Amino acid sequence: MSVLSVIVRPADYVLLGADGVCTDPSTGAVVCYVEKIRVYPSLSCAIGVTGIGKIENIMDWFMPKSVHEFDHLVEFLPELVWHAQDYMIKNELLSCDDIRSNVVAAGWSKRDQKFAAYRVVTYPKESLDVSTGKTVTLEPWVAHAMTESGTWTSCAPEANALQICGLNEAHNEDDAAMMTRMICAGRQSSGKIAQDGMSSQFNAGRFVQLALVKQSNCQTWIAHDWPEDVIDQPVDPARGSVLPPHLSLGHTE
Repeated sequence: MSVLSVIVRPADYVLLGADGVCTDPSTGAVVCYVEKIRVYPSLSCAIGVTGIGKIENIMDWFMPKSVHEFDHLVEFLPELVWHAQDYMIKNELLSCDDIRSNVVAAGWSKRDQKFAAYRVVTYPKESLDVSTGKTVTLEPWVAHAMTESGTWTSCAPEANALQICGLNEAHNEDDAAMMTRMICAGRQSSGKIAQDGMSSQFNAGRFVQLALVKQSNCQTWIAHDWPEDVIDQPVDPARGSVLPPHLSLGHTE
């Protein structure tokens, strides 16, 4: 598992962020590099994934021809994820035995006339309900509506990582900058925390991918990278820069 984050601004846009490594859960070693967010301009949306590596590629194969907008995609999302996972298992395409996945679709809802985000999990997953402050268990294979406005992150970085990346401070920054800090904090937590009560280590690294979805356009780009995260070695947060130069402490324009 690694890190995926979403910011929902209902009237304006959705922004997604993710890291770019697939790791072996038993050793923490980097297996490959992967873009975990895919944009769909014709649907005014983007899909982000953590868990099974490259499941998003298989999901494209099973995308129904009847899906012409984001609201249609949300209706089919649980079935789409199930078929993709089933195909990967039957055809032995998994890089490890861990088949937990978390799939997020975020985009413009014509039905509700606002930007929104939904997620499907492939296993019963504990999640913090921000509206009540209570922990709930999400049912698998259901499109769960996410925060109506604000930020959600698949795995919260450790407190020290948040501090190192400046997330405990007030910044006069746009959402893309704050999202970049969050993914960088995910890398700082690599090898230090577990996820979902499992013994496998949490790892994030290689690059920060962001994706912005507006009604008029969709775009994705790499906001920062760590060439120090090499294949067959665990991510080491001590190697490479903590943040991009323009976000680093002490930087001035």
